[in-house]
Amino acid sequence: MFLVRAILGVFFRVWLVVTLMFWAFEILPGNTSDENLLSGGGDVSQEQEEHPMVRYWQYFSQILQGDLGQSLSDGQWVTEKIAAQAIPTIQLALLSWVLGIILGVVMGGITANGGYLGQHFLMLENILLGIPVYWSATMLLYIFVVLLGWFPAGGGGRMSQLILPSLTLALSLLPSVSLGVRHALYDQLNQNYLMTAKGKGLHNFRILWKHLMPNAMITVIPLIFLELGFLLRGTVLTERLFSRPGLGQVLLRAVLQQDYPVVIGGVILGALLMNVLQVIADLLVWLLDPRVRE
Repeated sequence: MFLVRAILGVFFRVWLVVTLMFWAFEILPGNTSDENLLSGGGDVSQEQEEHPMVRYWQYFSQILQGDLGQSLSDGQWVTEKIAAQAIPTIQLALLSWVLGIILGVVMGGITANGGYLGQHFLMLENILLGIPVYWSATMLLYIFVVLLGWFPAGGGGRMSQLILPSLTLALSLLPSVSLGVRHALYDQLNQNYLMTAKGKGLHNFRILWKHLMPNAMITVIPLIFLELGFLLRGTVLTERLFSRPGLGQVLLRAVLQQDYPVVIGGVILGALLMNVLQVIADLLVWLLDPRVRE
């Protein structure tokens, strides 16, 4: 029943995004609906021209069939255009996600433990929270490319060309994960099992990483999956800054060229992905935490 409700929720939210986009393009100046966004400029009947609801049904039914239309700039099918550039973006997002989670969990544990080291990491966390992606990318390029010459300035295909973009996105993810982990650990401090562990004379380090952290991570799972969706959106700017191939370049070019079918396809893909990630996170929490199933 939980899974059925989650799938219906995904369908409703994606339908809402599709509907809002359709009517937004309907009321845009210049009558963009005449371009027949989904079919890339194909023929439409007079009835479809006169009745927006008919156009809306055609629009929605084509999307249900996986047909996002053709690009207005080159006539290529939108699904093929997005799929051709999806792998570099997925590689960048997943590597950044894993790196950001590892660093964020470590930083969250250290800051929650307090002490001299924890105070310095807390200061670093606050600094990273205020740094935009374009600034961190610029500084990494200047230090590791211009000054040290350790990595290439951009491009894609090699591991060395993936490190700096991944580190840029990981640094944007790190403070959020650290903050979530620290607050989740604070919520565990008054639990009975913590008193038992201390009564056994266990070291604080072992209590933190063996007892507190596994329980705290259950509440952090939704945040981690939500951040993956944000990372995929953040790749648009990062791929541009590092001259990498990927969906970021495709969507940015589509916006500049007013290639509406590609823009719509990117928005639908983003909305679907965010909702699927949310369902996966909720399902994991439901499986790992017996209190949720009560």
